[in-house]
Amino acid sequence: MRGIVLIFILYWYGISVSNACGKCTFYVALGDNFSIPLEHKNLREHDELIWKKNSETVYKKKKNRVQINTTVVSSSGSLQLIDLKMTDSANYSVEVHDKNGAFLKEDRKCLCVIEKILSKPHIQSNCSKSKLTLTCSVKKPNNVKYAWLKNKKEMKENTKTLIEDKKKLKSSDTFSCNVSNEVSYQMSDDIKCPDDKLLGLDFWVMVAILATGGGLILILILVLVVCVCRRLKQNKDREREEEELRLMHMRQQAHPPRPQEAPRSHTAPYTHPQNGEDYTPPPPRPRGKRPRPPPVPVTDEEKPPPRPKPRQSAPRHNRT
Repeated sequence: MRGIVLIFILYWYGISVSNACGKCTFYVALGDNFSIPLEHKNLREHDELIWKKNSETVYKKKKNRVQINTTVVSSSGSLQLIDLKMTDSANYSVEVHDKNGAFLKEDRKCLCVIEKILSKPHIQSNCSKSKLTLTCSVKKPNNVKYAWLKNKKEMKENTKTLIEDKKKLKSSDTFSCNVSNEVSYQMSDDIKCPDDKLLGLDFWVMVAILATGGGLILILILVLVVCVCRRLKQNKDREREEEELRLMHMRQQAHPPRPQEAPRSHTAPYTHPQNGEDYTPPPPRPRGKRPRPPPVPVTDEEKPPPRPKPRQSAPRHNRT
């Protein structure tokens, strides 16, 4: 009983060892087609050809007659693999004998089927005052290699995380990571560490300048709004006054003013004589003479001007 168990264990151990692939001879992408070449140039029609996958025979031809055919073999003896799957990763061996059974050629190849990198890697950055830390991440990161590029030039670092001294960096430096395996690769977008200076000035100084400039612009906008409002109000007042003057002029044209009567004199009303009486008008009111102004006082030093004498008329002579 123990012997049977030991034989069973050794059998499965042998299968697992045979299934194990040490160093891959070929790397092929999942879903692709591949041909494992036969490195024997003088293959004849009557030669015996045997292909094995691990320990299982997948193709056998002897004396120009195919005995086992679970895969495709070309006329040159190469093994054709179509639409590769992950289970196709294995050790493939080939044996060649002549028609008499003499050994001619034996070869062994290890085929590894791996997935392509389909997603684009993404860089996570942490930019502090002293250093820059970059981490490259990608979906399904199995058996991938990392490479870092600085300004499109490859660097020596090949790890997932890159750490750089910020003092040695320039504001124009860019970084990107390349993730690859044996059948594909993907490149990330460029990234840079944001600079604390803006236009050559410190960031907070620039913020203060921008805030001050923004405040001044806001004040100018407020002043402009006030001026515009006052101007609009003045225009409205002027239009209202013009409208009132126009209405007043139209009213005057529609209703012109009546002419004024001459002032009446303060005379007694005229009465007609009654019963044949004679009418005698009232005597006129005597006009009062204006009093002369008082003489100007004359001092001893000043003498008054001589009074004008009346002109004496000469006697008239009768003409004969």
